[in-house]
Amino acid sequence: MGSAINYGRIDYSKNNAIDNKYSTIPDACGCCSGTGGENWWQLDLGRNYLIQEIKIYGRTDVCNPGKYGPDCSSTCGQCNDSSTSCNIENGHCPHGCAAGYKGDTCTVPCCRGEYGPNCTFNCGQCRDGNTTCNNINGQCPNDCASGYKGPLCKSPCVPGEHGPGCTSHCGHCRDGNTSCNTNNGYCPGGCSSGYKGDFCSLHCDPGEFGPNCKSNCGHCHDGNTACDKYNGHCPGGCAAGYKGDFCNITCGSGEYGPNCTSQCGQCHGGNTSCNIENGHCPHGCAAGYKNDTCTIPCGPGEYGRNCTIHCGQCRDGNTTCNNDNGQCQNGCASGYKGPLCKSRNYEECLLKSNITHL
Repeated sequence: MGSAINYGRIDYSKNNAIDNKYSTIPDACGCCSGTGGENWWQLDLGRNYLIQEIKIYGRTDVCNPGKYGPDCSSTCGQCNDSSTSCNIENGHCPHGCAAGYKGDTCTVPCCRGEYGPNCTFNCGQCRDGNTTCNNINGQCPNDCASGYKGPLCKSPCVPGEHGPGCTSHCGHCRDGNTSCNTNNGYCPGGCSSGYKGDFCSLHCDPGEFGPNCKSNCGHCHDGNTACDKYNGHCPGGCAAGYKGDFCNITCGSGEYGPNCTSQCGQCHGGNTSCNIENGHCPHGCAAGYKNDTCTIPCGPGEYGRNCTIHCGQCRDGNTTCNNDNGQCQNGCASGYKGPLCKSRNYEECLLKSNITHL
């Protein structure tokens, strides 16, 4: 026989079941034992006997499983151990309430925001509010609120995660890609170089660089949208007329060309006045020089600004004058005079003519 079960206040021994006493009110005589469902009885008489009759009497004071109270008219609530019925007198559950219920008789559903056995737990951070979890298992029907994860939405996002269920990852924050706000993903210190946007996940557009893409490229050789998006350096160097790490410094006096590495030629206004991009002299060349950048000396027989004037009749030939002022270093040829040997010497010519006629 199974172990005696407590019905009310008294435990009845199994020995009382075989003393040939019986009554339908066992509290009055203590004469029979109560057994639960699925039990079996075994009696060992020590040897073989011829059995004439066995009588088993049912108790009339015990409620059926799941019932309690006067005349067993009340139904047990949601007990935690479904294999054990509630107390037949007051309906109390011996092991507390099942998940989702509370109260003395476990008939009161959990309030909003509560869950579990006896409703002793509070909901986590559900997406629809922290009172919307399942009152039995505590799970949030529509996932977690931003900044939380886990089956019960009680675990905060770890660094680098954000959003509902912590399923999104931080962008390129200036303070590191684990430093974004776990709730909304914003980077508190802004974006790192090369990135922009609310979540620092957008690359700089062409022509932008630096933190939050707030700086603009300088004058790169390949165009002012070609600089490095992280540091702003121009991979192909600077365009003509500019220099510096960011190609944003204008060439200094007397410089021109890409990266300002070329020097002005002999300009008419001085060798610091050429165009910073192409080196051209705005007022032409100084005396003795020619071409666009005024870097080529006059050829033989040329002199003056832009070498546009030809030598006079020099004693050493009409290609030997000074290319700056046109003066003949060794004087004029016979029959010519003046600083440039371009004036005819008529007196000398007349003398030669008289000598010829003598």
